[in-house]
Amino acid sequence: AQLLLHPGKAFGRANAELSLPAQNAGVLGLPASAPLSAELKLGIDGADFQVSGSAQLGATAANIESAKWTWQNNGLAISALPLQMAGRGQVLVQGFLPVTSAGEFALIASTESLRWNAPGAAITQFSGSVRLDGPASALRITPDLQIDHAGLPSGGLSGALVWTPPATQMVDLRLQLERGSATMNGSLARGAASTADVRVVLKQLDPALLYPDWPGSLNGQFRWQGVLAAEGAVGSLSSEGLQGLLRGQPLNLHGRIRLERSALAGAELSATLGSARLEAHGEVAAGRSLQLSLHAPNLAEVHPSARGRLLIDLRQSDTVHAHVEGRALAWQGSTLERLDVDGQLDRGNDPLLTLDASVAALRIDQGDPLSGTAQIRGRQAQHHVQVQWHSPLGSFSAQAQGRLNYAAKQPTAWVGVIEQAALTLGQTPPLQLVAATAVHLSADDMTLDQHCWRAEPNTTLCGKLRWQNAQGELDFAATDLPLASLALLRPDLSIPSVTGNLAAQGQLRWSGNRLLSAQISLQAAQGQMQIPERPDLLLGFQQLQLQGQFADGHGNLDLHSALLPDGEIRAAFQLQQNAGEALHFDGDINLLVRDLSALEAYTTEIADPSGRVNGQLHLQGSLTDWHASGALALVDFKAELPSLGLTLRDGALALAGVPEGLIVRGAVNTGTGSLTVDGRIAPGAIQSLALQIRGEQVQLVNIPALRIIANPNLQLERDADGWHLSGQIVVPSARILAEQLLPPQLQSADVVVIDDPPAETPLLDRWRAAVQVQLGDDVRVTGYGYDGTLTGRLAIEQSNRRSATASGQLDLAGKYAAYGQKLTITRGRLAYAASRLDEPSLDLLAERKVAETSVGLAITGTAQNPQSRVYSRPALSESEALALLVTGRPLGNVKNADRGRLSGAALALGSIGGDLLARNLGLDELGVGSDATLRSEAFTIGKFLSPRLYIGYGIALLTRGEVFTIRYRLSRHLDIEANASERNRLLLNYRIEH
Repeated sequence: AQLLLHPGKAFGRANAELSLPAQNAGVLGLPASAPLSAELKLGIDGADFQVSGSAQLGATAANIESAKWTWQNNGLAISALPLQMAGRGQVLVQGFLPVTSAGEFALIASTESLRWNAPGAAITQFSGSVRLDGPASALRITPDLQIDHAGLPSGGLSGALVWTPPATQMVDLRLQLERGSATMNGSLARGAASTADVRVVLKQLDPALLYPDWPGSLNGQFRWQGVLAAEGAVGSLSSEGLQGLLRGQPLNLHGRIRLERSALAGAELSATLGSARLEAHGEVAAGRSLQLSLHAPNLAEVHPSARGRLLIDLRQSDTVHAHVEGRALAWQGSTLERLDVDGQLDRGNDPLLTLDASVAALRIDQGDPLSGTAQIRGRQAQHHVQVQWHSPLGSFSAQAQGRLNYAAKQPTAWVGVIEQAALTLGQTPPLQLVAATAVHLSADDMTLDQHCWRAEPNTTLCGKLRWQNAQGELDFAATDLPLASLALLRPDLSIPSVTGNLAAQGQLRWSGNRLLSAQISLQAAQGQMQIPERPDLLLGFQQLQLQGQFADGHGNLDLHSALLPDGEIRAAFQLQQNAGEALHFDGDINLLVRDLSALEAYTTEIADPSGRVNGQLHLQGSLTDWHASGALALVDFKAELPSLGLTLRDGALALAGVPEGLIVRGAVNTGTGSLTVDGRIAPGAIQSLALQIRGEQVQLVNIPALRIIANPNLQLERDADGWHLSGQIVVPSARILAEQLLPPQLQSADVVVIDDPPAETPLLDRWRAAVQVQLGDDVRVTGYGYDGTLTGRLAIEQSNRRSATASGQLDLAGKYAAYGQKLTITRGRLAYAASRLDEPSLDLLAERKVAETSVGLAITGTAQNPQSRVYSRPALSESEALALLVTGRPLGNVKNADRGRLSGAALALGSIGGDLLARNLGLDELGVGSDATLRSEAFTIGKFLSPRLYIGYGIALLTRGEVFTIRYRLSRHLDIEANASERNRLLLNYRIEH
């Protein structure tokens, strides 16, 4: 620390500067791990002081804007001490601060808004004051605080804490919520073993303020009497009737539990929560009676992250019996379809021990299902163990014998020998344990002596492991180990199957999460990826060499390999790890790839890629906080995109390191214009990414049915919430042949589409998009009778959880072929209001001119449920307007030659004027209705050739197809019908008339 004193011009006046570099704060009685630093300026005028500057303790920083105090009566009278807490708010301290043991505190700290939160937790906001009164030997702390937590009920803290040298007294210390309160009284002694006697009374307390997932209303009280020591808590926790609601379920709890070293030593407890019931009666010690049972038909009532049914029954007397039964269990991201455990342990010098356990379909974090059994038979001093596990990745089986060391106040340990074991991964030959291996297992100790595994033809894997009190040692060696088995260890990475073998040797030493020393050597002559869809691709590596060593906090790692079909990679890193810190690295990666065939292994959209990747990256930092310099470049890139009809050429992409992470820049020509990419990747536990994608006159699609020229301006980002796409795409020109692009499809009525059940979505699959699409004046659509332009703007939103919706309007202008002629679209609007892309609202007018009369069709409704009507100017009857629209003649002048044209005009006929037209045309039926054979609405004409014989013809309106029908009436109630179409049918119809 440095103190500079500047005397003033008058006696008793001076200025001073205090500079305190960051150092251990333990000398002030503060947490020893918290560094303390300060930069202060003092103005002294006799007994008056002014202070300003800044100070920081650990991660908490404060600015002192202008503090004023006066020296009087062996203390400081503080008129104002404003502390501006960085990012948290302001605290104002006022009052008297004594500097002698005989003086008394009279301080008050107040705040209008002070924000606080633990790392990763929501913010809690405090307002109000805290008073300190009295001498240091009996300091009374009186809070008067309002507490607010986002999404939870507000609360207030009042009462008092009285601090004395031997203990802290709690006097009506109350947490008052909008719904209920908790009041605490009692004492807590200080020292290595702190005796405590604390009583808490709950009145309609809503615990959601402290535990957001546990809302409710609780009444009752509980009491702790005992000692809190470094080796654990010793004492009893009792409840004198706790009742109410918890997470919507009725709760009732009464009884007491007794702890020894924070472990359960005894209980007399009964509790119910919803349909779940817990009973615990007796003592845990050997030879004492104990009954423990949990019956939870629905675990969701017990815990918000749990699901399924669980039954636990434990009974201890001369014999310990245990039974566990679980069905459809789930905990957070893991599930277990079935769990069964039955066990028995007799008392005595060498008790009988039996255990049968089975697990079915255990999925950890939605991984592959794992099932297995375990069986124990024998006595405590000598018993046999059999274990079998299997999953889609492989299987494991083992037989062992050993003894269970179980004694009071000693850790339970199993000591034995694995006699036989077999491990199979995928389709690789099974690994067999060569010789019996000694094992020692306990809660803080695991030892596996030197042992070897062997598989045909020449695979060996040897090693030994020792872990005790967080100190670990591992030695291993392998020869001809199939690379395919290593890929199966991380199925979540979707690593392709790899042929080839690996040789490895190594030694690892660690303490906790800190690496102490390591020596690793890996060699592989060749490895080749197997891509079932592309067996012609040669992808992999040759002459792989990996060497690493680490000791005394320093080390190095070197990698070299040739890449198939043509490339090379070299990497060299220096490693360093200081006490309490993550492992740091500093080194270079050199990459050269002359053949880009590997791209075809990961996508079917790219064909015949070519180009070259070359460069060097220097990386420095840790896995969660790294920095890069140097660059990697892709040059002379070419590729085909067959499904889009595009040829990419003149492509280039650069990846350059900067202090903030990596910069990405690139461009590629798609035929008529260039697409550019510009952005950066920032380091972190979840690497954030931000890319800008731009282009002018870019050919996006060039196939016969679809040609699109676009000007994209998009932003692609990735953060902890997933992927986000935003921006705008302007389409100045496009050609769309609708019938080729979206041909009509007939789906059987027997087909029922069922979505997969919702599941937790991995980060890589979570995405959302919000893009503006603007169609220019040269976007033309042809097909399904329409030939015209499509213009307008849409705001489209979509995510991995929700189908695409749009807001905005598209305008149509052009011709519509119907009724044997081309109708002019005089008004065409497709309106979207957060609608699905295939269901806009329709507002269309299409008409023709016949002499001085305009007749046309008005279509409204939605694309899934369109409504149509015929209109005319000047106004005519619907039948007249329909005849004029279809034939160009008034209804009375329709001739036989026009009947074929009427059939082709069925799209909008419906039943409007159907009976009148039928009579004028000499038909018995003319109209639109549902046709079971065509599975669509159909325009139908028909005539009775005799009172019993009917002939009809129908054309599908919404799909392609036609049907020819013959029906013959056999009796008043019975007729036979034949339908000829793509689906021929013969029907016997029986009719009941009421």
